[in-house]
Amino acid sequence: MLIILALIIFWKIFFTGKIKKQSVRFPTWPYKLIYSDEKNFTAGSKILLSQKYNLSGKPDLIYQNIFTKNLIVIELKSSKRGNKKNLRSGDFLQLVSYFIIVEDCFQIKPRRGYLIYSDCMFRVLNKKKFRMQVFDSLKKMRAMLKNSNLEHKKNLAVCKNCICYNSVCDK
Repeated sequence: MLIILALIIFWKIFFTGKIKKQSVRFPTWPYKLIYSDEKNFTAGSKILLSQKYNLSGKPDLIYQNIFTKNLIVIELKSSKRGNKKNLRSGDFLQLVSYFIIVEDCFQIKPRRGYLIYSDCMFRVLNKKKFRMQVFDSLKKMRAMLKNSNLEHKKNLAVCKNCICYNSVCDK
């Protein structure tokens, strides 16, 4: 019995992924909805702005635990993932960007968030290495804005999945 318990603990610590595909469900009690990007939501639907990082956005939903004050950030997507086990990199960076913005605005670090597609959802933990990916992308995007002559080869296979596609980059 002790060996089984040790194996379960070992599995929980080392093999539960930072990103995990799950069936769709929304937080319930003890969580309450504190933010929605819907205009008719009374508690707030304004654009959230991180002064510290000069970053803004509107997450779809933010829930807060009424006891611990922990936050959960949710981003809804109308597309399906089907058999694909991974989430889209642009969607992932968007959610992690919201972690950064929400922490700066609410002064509470969200522990996790969810990317909810029409057929599944992914749990994403708020990890430093993920935030570093956002900062690296921001650095590159801001450099592209500053130096419009950056060397860049147009490659539709790469460009269509880039977070800069049809926004910062004109390629």
